[in-house]
Amino acid sequence: MQYKQIDCKIKEIYFNARPLKEEAEVIESRFVFWNSLNNLAINNMAIQQIRMA
Repeated sequence: MQYKQIDCKIKEIYFNARPLKEEAEVIESRFVFWNSLNNLAINNMAIQQIRMA
């Protein structure tokens, strides 16, 4: 049986942190998405409550 020695050097990558600049359109679409998801959840809870009544 033969053994190979593997080179195990670790490569380090450094990132410069920069603040993300988001456009108003992206922020607005995010709010629309979460609002619609919230509305679906509220409707689902209402339907569940009607079924249990």
